[in-house]
Amino acid sequence: MNESTDGNRSIAIFLPSLSGGGAQRVVIDLANALITLGHPVNLILANGTNHYTELLDPSIKLHDLKVKRIRNAVRPLGRWLSDHKPESLLVVQRHAAIVATIAQWSSGWKGKLFARETNTYCYPPEIQRHLTDKLIALIAQRLYLKIAGVIAPSRGIADDLSKCDNVHVIPNPVYVPSSKTIFKHPRPFLLGVGRLCEQKRFSDLLRAFALVVKDFNSTPLDLIILGEGEERDSLHRLAIDLNIYDRVILPGFDPNPFQYMRAAKVFVLSSAWEGLPNALIQAIACNCPVVATDCKHGPREILLDGKWGNLVQVGDIDSMAKSIKLCLKQDRQIYPSNVLDRYNPTVIAKAYSKLLLEIR
Repeated sequence: MNESTDGNRSIAIFLPSLSGGGAQRVVIDLANALITLGHPVNLILANGTNHYTELLDPSIKLHDLKVKRIRNAVRPLGRWLSDHKPESLLVVQRHAAIVATIAQWSSGWKGKLFARETNTYCYPPEIQRHLTDKLIALIAQRLYLKIAGVIAPSRGIADDLSKCDNVHVIPNPVYVPSSKTIFKHPRPFLLGVGRLCEQKRFSDLLRAFALVVKDFNSTPLDLIILGEGEERDSLHRLAIDLNIYDRVILPGFDPNPFQYMRAAKVFVLSSAWEGLPNALIQAIACNCPVVATDCKHGPREILLDGKWGNLVQVGDIDSMAKSIKLCLKQDRQIYPSNVLDRYNPTVIAKAYSKLLLEIR
């Protein structure tokens, strides 16, 4: 297949929305890189609510299905596939994968359907009480057996999907802006980034920070957590209970976390589970020292078993605090330039285009 012919073939990407989050940022970086390679890209949203539109390459065609719930996207997505007939459709998030599979069946579209699995199926016991999530995961895994392929961002996710024989490991692309803007803050600070939800366990980070503050009481130190979510109020209350309310800052979602990472003393990932945490890779790209939970999946793979950062067990607040204090006492980390080579957007886009456009 020659390059000019391949460049004229269409790739469509479907996801619920571009509301701020790691999976959405991955889609933006991937779509932009595919455009750079010469592939026409159609980005289909169930609902156009978004934070990232300004980051999209203007050549990307944006389609808003304008449905309030992802399940209501079956018919409009089916019509879109029937009308536009893309060669491949890449679907992001399990709910969307189920919808897209039904849309393909009902519309008669003959293209290739791929799903990008963003998270682990090995949830901790306290999360498994959510019956709906377990049911969706089970349905998605069954459907994955019948589509063209499943893309896992980490080896751990691929292992979770061992029953599928069509799994391909392609890491997340990480685009680092050329601008070296640094966030200005009056005091040194720790940084967390992510949705304010149960998965991210920012309550553990607050408790670890409270322990750090006790030992660094004479040194002004703040904690900034970028993100929005349902746990905002409970985190505020916990900060008050821990007597660190005046040191904890929750500015909300910011599409440019890099300026904070360049200034932060330590980046902390406190998650209970992940797929391949982009924020951790972004922090490394900014030469920010990192502390991460050894959760399933991604941190150990990214940090090469702890070579490039401190790994602590999920929920081990004392160890998290100790690792943070160790980082605070050391010089700022300088990572080798080749550490991020496997996350280069161009490299990742080439792997995606080869898979989406050449597998039969």
